[in-house]
Amino acid sequence: MVAAARPVRLGRQTHAAPAGLAAAALGLLLALTASADADSELDRLRAENARLEARVRDLEAENARLRSHAGAAEAAADRSVTARVDAERAVTALDVEPSRLELTGGNRSRHWIALHAKRDPSAADTATIEIEAAASNGAYRNVGELELTLDGTRLALPVTARSATPILAGPQQQRIGERETVSVALPTADVARIGAAGEVRGRLGPTSFVLTAEQIAAFGAVARRLAAAQR
Repeated sequence: MVAAARPVRLGRQTHAAPAGLAAAALGLLLALTASADADSELDRLRAENARLEARVRDLEAENARLRSHAGAAEAAADRSVTARVDAERAVTALDVEPSRLELTGGNRSRHWIALHAKRDPSAADTATIEIEAAASNGAYRNVGELELTLDGTRLALPVTARSATPILAGPQQQRIGERETVSVALPTADVARIGAAGEVRGRLGPTSFVLTAEQIAAFGAVARRLAAAQR
């Protein structure tokens, strides 16, 4: 017996994409995304590197400027120090010429600072800071110490002397004020400490101030000369 033939259904057929082709397309998409991310990260790293290189150049230029300024300050400090030797060449006196103080608060009249040191083989080395005010009008009459801050470290030094000169004016020479000079004693080791500091701030009674780089360097110059005299 011959089986009956099945009818053939004609119509539109839907073909699914092969699994391998879909995976390849996904892989290509991921590769392109990863490549774009890598390019973006590379551009970021290049920009960061360029920024760091520019910062290094700026720091090198700043360091060169600071070294030049420090060298100029030390040269000016050496010139500001004068030395005197006694007749027997036993005692060496070192003097730093007065220079204007940079005030940061308190009495606003003009102030100057000077340093005197003495090297005597038969006695202990001595040093004295002198601060002179043009018209302080007795502001330092009862001040007992000079307070310095060396890079944040406090140093208290005793006031050992004070002198005052009246300021007179007018036909009757009336007293209108008072010029004061305050002397402060310090060990020569502290002269070296001040000369080696990066920042020195001070307070004398109501008046606060900061030393310039040249003034700090002058302390260092005196300390070096005292040390050389000991050899």
